Amino acid sequence: MNRTALWLATGLGLICLSASSDAAESPPAPEKGVCYELYRPVCATKDGKRATYSNACFATRDGASEINDGACAAGK
Repeated sequence: MNRTALWLATGLGLICLSASSDAAESPPAPEKGVCYELYRPVCATKDGKRATYSNACFATRDGASEINDGACAAGK
């Protein structure tokens, strides 16, 4: 490998490492309609029925109204 190719490969590697370490510190904002797979359950209602969603983002995306944090109580 010549000196120029080695220099480019090293520089590109450092750019990739820099980008990945920044992403680990703060995740990018989700695109519209995209939710992160974080389990923080909420109890929400849609069409008069209560359902537990894995997080508020999924409830909102489904058109439900958030009622409270945590899973819905069984039988209610």
